[in-house]
Amino acid sequence: MAAQQKGGIRKIEGKKGVTWKARASAPGHKPKYKNFRTKTDAKRWKASTEASMIEQRYFSHSEADRHTLADMVERYIDTENPNQKRRQVLGWWVSKIGTMSLSQITKATIVEQRDELRKGITRSGTPRTPATVNRYLAYLSSLYSTAVREWQWANQNPVLGIKKLPEAKGRVRYLQKDEIAHLIAECDKTGCEQITTFVILALSTGARAGELLDMRWPDVDLSRGIAVLHNTKNGDRRPISIKGKANAMLIEHQKARRMDSDSVFPGHDGISRFNYYAPWERALLATGIEDFRFHDLRHTCASYLAMNGASIPEIAAVLGHKSWAMTQRYSHLSDAHVSDVVERMNREVLE
Repeated sequence: MAAQQKGGIRKIEGKKGVTWKARASAPGHKPKYKNFRTKTDAKRWKASTEASMIEQRYFSHSEADRHTLADMVERYIDTENPNQKRRQVLGWWVSKIGTMSLSQITKATIVEQRDELRKGITRSGTPRTPATVNRYLAYLSSLYSTAVREWQWANQNPVLGIKKLPEAKGRVRYLQKDEIAHLIAECDKTGCEQITTFVILALSTGARAGELLDMRWPDVDLSRGIAVLHNTKNGDRRPISIKGKANAMLIEHQKARRMDSDSVFPGHDGISRFNYYAPWERALLATGIEDFRFHDLRHTCASYLAMNGASIPEIAAVLGHKSWAMTQRYSHLSDAHVSDVVERMNREVLE
């Protein structure tokens, strides 16, 4: 086979005769290729395809000039109705570069803001973690993908290719059984009617505090022991199982519910959310338990699931993890269970 190329048109001589391979290219686009029986057809296709590519790029550039990052976030919120956490993160980006047009925002722009974010302090006075910074980048990247793919407001996603910050291994801090009993007893002594039920539900289901605060009675079916969480961290709707003591506590809790609110855990006025932090801190201080946060109740739930034989996929389903990588931190707690499984198999098959 012989081939000759001139001006993006290749002449290919093969056993079945001569064909012509055209290559169409334009800045910002991947080249396109197509074979033809005649050189005239190849030239005609190349010219029209490149004109179309240039026109599309010009259109995308004009859209990128016309819209700011704030415009992009506003449209996303209006059409997708993201959860509060995602709104908060996107609001941070708007506060920093919201007035810039999409054509002005480059990879260097994002990296500069990422570095500033990394040096920042959270509302609780602690440094932002690499995981938090990576999540800010991921939310912005997802938004840009929509703007490029669906709206054609931009030619490219400037977040792509920016390296994630190395993250520390996930923390696993969980309570021993006697500590759990002590904590619940101290919650009962706080005088707060909701805190014990709130803590037991977190321990039993592995739900986050924010997810429990957003629970609504219409989404709870205590006869089946199921509730549906709509406002989760990753934005997905997730059912949770409410069994045993948690179910019994919630049945009693429902009997005393406020009629002016459908929130499972309403605030004192029926409008705001339950302020669990003060009674939680009093109960925790009374137990003497150190280095423990409310979020560690979620780790406690997952740890006991692992120690009672739940698989990594099962734990991930309970916690609502999209990736099993997040759940692997509990795998060492199920080592004894895995050993028992192997021992039973060997006893039944080989002995």
